[in-house]
Amino acid sequence: THVDAYLIVMDGDSLVNAAGQVVVTRPDVIATSDSLALDRARETARFLRSPVIKGLGERPFTLTGSVIDLYSRERRLERVVSAVTAKVVSEDLEITSDTLDLRLADQRLQRAFAWGASRAHAVTPTQDLRADSLDMIMPGQRLEQVHAVGGAEARTKDRRRDRAWL
Repeated sequence: THVDAYLIVMDGDSLVNAAGQVVVTRPDVIATSDSLALDRARETARFLRSPVIKGLGERPFTLTGSVIDLYSRERRLERVVSAVTAKVVSEDLEITSDTLDLRLADQRLQRAFAWGASRAHAVTPTQDLRADSLDMIMPGQRLEQVHAVGGAEARTKDRRRDRAWL
């Protein structure tokens, strides 16, 4: 992991605080924000002020929000929480909400929760779903089930007629 910033303050080798045009580079990810608090002992990181995390792997993605928290165990990312105007965009899925809670296993997204006052919104090439909250079950990074709670609306696109159905 490589961290560039206007100011970097380290406490030993486990606590890193960075401010001003922060850029974190890893082989598979580039993250930018105004501020970063990294605790290697607890395996947590917090990106503040307009953070953007871009995945560069076989399934590229972009995650944004006002605050993004990362949680790891044994140096493997397990959970990512994006709060306040959260949005994740990949090739075949876009999710927006006040809060996104993404759960990973073996470097792959397994489950996504979305909720907040602005409602959750998920879009795929063939579907459009809105609800107060969404629970998306995605074993192996493939959408398998969606639980939509509170004023849920689902639309699918009929490709033969190019019409939306409720």
